[in-house]
Amino acid sequence: MERNEATGAAVAVAGSLAETFHRTLLVIHACKSAEESAFLSPGAAALEELGIRNNGAFPVWCIVKDGQPSDAVSSAIELYQPSILVVGVKRTSESRGPHGTAFSLLATSRVPVLCVPAAAESLSPEAVVVASEVEVG
Repeated sequence: MERNEATGAAVAVAGSLAETFHRTLLVIHACKSAEESAFLSPGAAALEELGIRNNGAFPVWCIVKDGQPSDAVSSAIELYQPSILVVGVKRTSESRGPHGTAFSLLATSRVPVLCVPAAAESLSPEAVVVASEVEVG
């Protein structure tokens, strides 16, 4: 999980899948620094900060890891063997190079990947047109 324009949509989809299929929602948050890791502690507070409310409809686990997001998620997939990976896709990426975290996860994931874009209402009409013409990375 990362706080960006796609977080809300990804949380809604992942929660819906967990509830529908009676699965555990495993939330991985990769921290790039020890400061951020200390700020975002595992548990209920971290889940609420990411927009996830544990209402008891399905189990929720939150794991905070240091390092690059793609490495943290790949490691979690290997360890926990989830049924599907739900990834929120930003409209722009600050990652260097031609591809971002979502592309890296799509290219290397050992489980199906569902990419969830930001909700259309959070974008201006011009941004929707531009985003459909630009590779998301």
